[in-house]
Amino acid sequence: MLFKYWVVCLLLFILFIQARASSFMPAVTNYLAKDYEAGYQNWACAQGSNGEMFFGNSQGLLVYDGYRWTLHKVPGNHIVRSVYVKEDRIYVGAFEEFGYFKYSEAGTLRYHSLSKFLKNFPMENNEIWNIVELDGRIYFQSFSAWFSYDGKMVRAFRNRQQQPLYFYNQNIEVDFIIPEAKTAIQVSYSLMDETTCRREVEGLIKLNRVFPMDNMCIITRDEERIITHESGVSIHVIPVWKWLLEEEPLRT
Repeated sequence: MLFKYWVVCLLLFILFIQARASSFMPAVTNYLAKDYEAGYQNWACAQGSNGEMFFGNSQGLLVYDGYRWTLHKVPGNHIVRSVYVKEDRIYVGAFEEFGYFKYSEAGTLRYHSLSKFLKNFPMENNEIWNIVELDGRIYFQSFSAWFSYDGKMVRAFRNRQQQPLYFYNQNIEVDFIIPEAKTAIQVSYSLMDETTCRREVEGLIKLNRVFPMDNMCIITRDEERIITHESGVSIHVIPVWKWLLEEEPLRT
């Protein structure tokens, strides 16, 4: 009988909270395309540390500071599909183009292309749909390739056996997951440092507990070996050049 009493009390409390919440309506302002004078479709949004809002619009990067709207084009006047703000840089992704906007000393936004630094890498109609940050690097993701930027250098990665490509965030530090191939990939310059090796391996092991993988590997600059975890799971460590030449996904 006492249990039923507490159940009823809990239900009444929930109903009371819901009633109070439904009586509060925050102020909402709707903006039409004629208000911000840009494309009808907005694909992504992010907020800067000063409160400015940035939108990936069909005509470029749309900026709203609370008072006025401004539109900033990217090379080719392409659609901006993704936006990510990091300190004073607004990273954007578009059709065969990615880079960042940054305010100049005069207070105007200027675009800096990163994709232009790619050499001998065909973009093949890649559109950058997602931008994430991990371990100090910025990653730009399309459905067939990904690009990493460490603040100095841009690197490109593509494996035709592992497409389409998706990024996942489950509070597990794994760089890339290819669901169709049940493959998880970490990227590390070297595993010679014990702390680095442990971090990369533990990320894969955590993922494997949540989403069982058939293939797990760590791509490095020039190291190659097999790491057997105490759980019995094997992880392939493979040089990047060899991984790029693989005709089929690695089997663990």
